Amino acid sequence: GEGVPVVIVANHSSMLDVAAIFALGLKSAWVAKTTVFMIPGVGWLMFLAGYVPVERKAKGSIRRMYALCKQCVADGWSLVIFPQGTRSRDKTLPFKNGAYNLASELGLLVLPVSIHIPDDVWWKGSTIAVKVHPPVSGCSPSTQDAVRDATFETIIGALAR
Repeated sequence: GEGVPVVIVANHSSMLDVAAIFALGLKSAWVAKTTVFMIPGVGWLMFLAGYVPVERKAKGSIRRMYALCKQCVADGWSLVIFPQGTRSRDKTLPFKNGAYNLASELGLLVLPVSIHIPDDVWWKGSTIAVKVHPPVSGCSPSTQDAVRDATFETIIGALAR
């Protein structure tokens, strides 16, 4: 129901994806690479907003990220994660496991979101399309790969239409 924390997963092809997720008006904390926190202005705002930094492949950072995410969820915040790990305009990157590990460990639903940003958005003012799909339940250690693959197909499949 409304107000219940979820793990929000979305495709990532542009920095405009961040604005598209913000436009949904969800009470959420973002999980982002530590390097994003170093961007002047933006990084400070992310830090002050309580967003969660993570350094890939650094076990200590990943443990801290899990602890911070657990606290965010306890405080009623959903988590936003771009499971592709980075953005790409020219190819569809596979989803990594982190968002699904978190959903499994914290017992959260996964909320897939498709974001379509037309190539001409900057010069023609095209419309950005955001589709929030039904939440997916049942993410557990034995099912998280299937949930990851299903949400990938849902998100990317909606972009092909």
